Amino acid sequence: MEWNERRAWKRIKGGTCGVIGGEETMRKGAAIILIGTVFLVSGAWADDLRLVPRSVQEFMIAPGESVGIGFQVEGDAVPESLEYRVMDYYGDERYRSTVSVSEEGIEVTLDRPAGYHELYFPRAGQTFGIGAMAPFSGERDEFFGIDAALSWMVEDDRREGLIANLARGGIGIARERVDWRAVNPRPGNFNWHARQTRFHPYPGGYDRVRSTYDSYDIDVLDVFYQSPQWIRERTDHYAFPENLAATSDAWERIGDRWRDYLGGLEAWNRPDAQFGGYLPADQYVPMVRAIRHGWDRGGMDVPMGGGGFSRFNRPYLDLAARNHLLDEVDYLSFHYYGDPLWMEEWVAGFREWLDDHGRRDLPLWITESGSLWHYPESRPPFRLQRETVLKQVMNAVEAKAAGVERYFAFIYPAYDGGRERNAGMTDEHGVPLRSMMGYLQTVSALSHSRYVGDLELGVDELRRVRAFQGSGDQTILVLYTGRVARRHSVELPFSTNRVAGIDGRDLSGADSRSVTVVDGLIFVWASSDAVEPYLERQTRSAELHAANGTGNRPPATPVILQPRLDVDRSVSANQVGYTLRADAATLTIPVRVHNLDNRMVRLDLHVRESYDGETNATLGRDRVNVAANSYRDVEFEIAAALLRPRMGVASVEVLAAGERVERIAPLALNLVVPWQLSDYGEAFRSRQAVSLRDLEPRTQLTSRPSVEGTTMLLTRDGNWRITGNFAEAGNSALDLEFWVPSSIRWEDVDAVLIRARFDRPTMARLRIRTGFGTSHHAANPMIRRDGDWGLYLFPLNTDNFYTDEDLNPRQVARMKRGLTPVERLALEFTHLDERVSENVLEISDVVFLGGSREE
Repeated sequence: MEWNERRAWKRIKGGTCGVIGGEETMRKGAAIILIGTVFLVSGAWADDLRLVPRSVQEFMIAPGESVGIGFQVEGDAVPESLEYRVMDYYGDERYRSTVSVSEEGIEVTLDRPAGYHELYFPRAGQTFGIGAMAPFSGERDEFFGIDAALSWMVEDDRREGLIANLARGGIGIARERVDWRAVNPRPGNFNWHARQTRFHPYPGGYDRVRSTYDSYDIDVLDVFYQSPQWIRERTDHYAFPENLAATSDAWERIGDRWRDYLGGLEAWNRPDAQFGGYLPADQYVPMVRAIRHGWDRGGMDVPMGGGGFSRFNRPYLDLAARNHLLDEVDYLSFHYYGDPLWMEEWVAGFREWLDDHGRRDLPLWITESGSLWHYPESRPPFRLQRETVLKQVMNAVEAKAAGVERYFAFIYPAYDGGRERNAGMTDEHGVPLRSMMGYLQTVSALSHSRYVGDLELGVDELRRVRAFQGSGDQTILVLYTGRVARRHSVELPFSTNRVAGIDGRDLSGADSRSVTVVDGLIFVWASSDAVEPYLERQTRSAELHAANGTGNRPPATPVILQPRLDVDRSVSANQVGYTLRADAATLTIPVRVHNLDNRMVRLDLHVRESYDGETNATLGRDRVNVAANSYRDVEFEIAAALLRPRMGVASVEVLAAGERVERIAPLALNLVVPWQLSDYGEAFRSRQAVSLRDLEPRTQLTSRPSVEGTTMLLTRDGNWRITGNFAEAGNSALDLEFWVPSSIRWEDVDAVLIRARFDRPTMARLRIRTGFGTSHHAANPMIRRDGDWGLYLFPLNTDNFYTDEDLNPRQVARMKRGLTPVERLALEFTHLDERVSENVLEISDVVFLGGSREE
């Protein structure tokens, strides 16, 4: 239910309502009192009356034109007329009127100036957003895309209207999800009209959605992250396909079917996290290589990308590059949900990583960037909308400035992320929220512009001013303060031609030097000649622009090496690599050698330990013949004593060579060799151990509701022993949180080492809580399946930790310099065993390490 938050706050501050306390208390009190008031006035009506939009297209209108917006009226007691109110961007009422109700419903006639407006019906307690903007004309800018997800998340006939609104707003490419299982349910069988099974079925299926996009001249970026069971031999824990010849054939067929619709394929979504089973990158890359082979064979000229990375996780990325991921893709994709002012650092991190592996010019696509809000409904209150639109717009601005080739705003339809976490640029009816209008204004303002530099105006409130060269002699400036609730007046050293708000509303400014930044961001147009003297062209973002060329990608290889290590029995695994059993004298490395060629190949294989391209030791050899479109399984027995790991991680490669095969990419593995506590003591200069007995008084155990019967005790030998009954594998977790003793010298800490064991398969993740209320999570959780004691090392650097809300890559560095006080550590244990619910977790040691001797 909507209410006018801004006007209500004014009334309370003015003394209309009696609230005791300071301003923050008054704000909270306002929310409680006013929500209750609205419920009493209109709550009974809202249950009896509901308005359903006639067409989502009617909510995008041309400024200044009189239009009719229609609604069906549903309810047991439909009145003869309805009052409606027209509100502005801030939710302030502009005028009110009534409309007669007929059997066909109602039609409200209005005209509005450019910008975002709302139509509020008090009787129904419903609010609908209206975007007033001239239709986009001319060629669309390929940079601006949207994560539309209409194949999965919209089930009715609103899909075509939603697609039409994208075309009207200048969007040229939409990210869609395809379920490989539904399209290709059996070998050789394809159902192009598949009805998605994740939500309720709808008529038409995938073919119809893609052809509808095509009719509006919008390309589709397809992404998938499931594989059919028939293409896998093992459990669902192994997400990626294991029959790579069938994978290559399947995606050649899928690509050929949809080639006229596609603007790209994104091979998997978040392989570095949950959708990849938290497995290392060597599991992911062979699938990408198989799809590339099928697309090259089918003559697909559509860009195929890899990644969809959830964060900048350097250990995972390095392993992907060692497996030659960058030889198979036309672009690399990642997601960004952080503070707009830190996006530049993320792009720089990816560029530097690409440079380290010889592909600095590879195009970068951001395929998800948005903002979740904690509110139970699809239309959040004004305060939350104001924050999400600012983040959405500035992230798009920053991506364009940093040389990202394509950007996809997340997410077009209403999205329920669970636990009152929602997202969406439109509400449950498909009508625009402020974030949608702000994004379309960015498309309108910056399409076909190029970043030319920043302006330093000496105004403290301006956190960033980006400059883009537009058409003719026009420079578009984006002035950003990041403060949605404050207005900042700025005196420019030149005259402006035009000023627009974040939603495109006219803020005047013609022939004026004085502008006011409202809502945290405004767009300013000025003469390029006038701006030039104040333009700083040598910026960090200017350095990040790359040639974005793909001409050096080699031809696809028909021979693919795939790891077959058993992470359920022989080893444990996470995104870093495979952890050997502590008592293992030898390790078996099973490798599946796929031949996707139409003729047999003879191959020589050898295994080596290699660092920085230099061979440390040759560990095994073999020779195999692999029939056409088939595979052979080979095994290498490696003596653990031969490995010479660095910081406990051995870098191993399986290489193959054969006649008539131009290129065979290596299979690169990270083998984590178990160390003893004494080994870590020798590897680090500083070692600070803590007593669990001393920590216990300031330690607490919390659990999600799905965990029952939890107990925690301190054993006689000083260990923590925790028992829990987990109702659901993979979604049941315990949190063990303790305060860091003040005696710990945090500036000397580079890693936290924990010795633990779990009766049942368990994933453990370290979390750091600072005195400023931020939380940093280990990007690579430790997963144990064998029930043995293990040592878990969590390095404290920006490659291994991320922050939930801000994803600020420098926060850990600030923490290390002592600028951010570390108060607590928490270990989150997630139960993974689907067969047995009870799990026993035990911890014996917590050690703070610093000063690696290998650096």
